[in-house]
Amino acid sequence: GRLDEAVFEKTRANVYGAFRTVLLAAGHTRAQGEEARRFFMERLEQIPKRWSEAYEEGKRHGDIARMALESMKLDTVRKIREKLRQVWERE
Repeated sequence: GRLDEAVFEKTRANVYGAFRTVLLAAGHTRAQGEEARRFFMERLEQIPKRWSEAYEEGKRHGDIARMALESMKLDTVRKIREKLRQVWERE
C-alpha cells in the first residue's frame, strides 16, 4: 500500500544520498581522476554486499518484504553504476 511505497521511496532516496556522500568523499580525497573513480567504484561494490546478504537471509526465511526492499536497493545501485559509467565514458 501507500506506506510500503513511502518506505521504498525513502529507502531509495537514502541509497542515492549514501552514494552521493561517497562520491563527495572521493572528490575530497587527494585522489584524482582514475584513482577517485576507482575509490568510488570500490565502494559501489562493497556497500551492496550487505544488501545481497540481507536479501539472501530474507529468502531463507520467506520474508518477501525484506527481499523486495533489498532488491530495490540493489537495483538502485545498478542504476547508479550504469549512469556513472555513461558519464565517465564521455570524459
